[in-house]
Amino acid sequence: MVWLVLGAMWFCGLSSITSNSRMLFAFARDGGLPASSLVARVSPRFKSPHVAVWVSAAAAFLVAVWADAYQAMVALSTRRSTRPTPCPSPPACARAGAAAGASAARGTSGGGRAP
Repeated sequence: MVWLVLGAMWFCGLSSITSNSRMLFAFARDGGLPASSLVARVSPRFKSPHVAVWVSAAAAFLVAVWADAYQAMVALSTRRSTRPTPCPSPPACARAGAAAGASAARGTSGGGRAP
């Protein structure tokens, strides 16, 4: 089970660095970053944006090492809803959730309202 979790974490990190480096390269290629000419370089041997990959890996490493940065990134990447909650109290929310779950199980659209 531990190996499964470690494998999932490895592939999650790998896909994160891959997507981050592609976005970083695209911004640099279009001149949208400081030092764009450096970050937008492509390796003649491997035909890949090696600088963008290493910058993304270094940024991920710094976020992993510096816990305050990790908390800041999590806070920035999540969004709180600004709408007021439709439930006035936790029991009312529980009833509304149970009604929505029951109507979803029946395949009907109950609207999630408490009975």
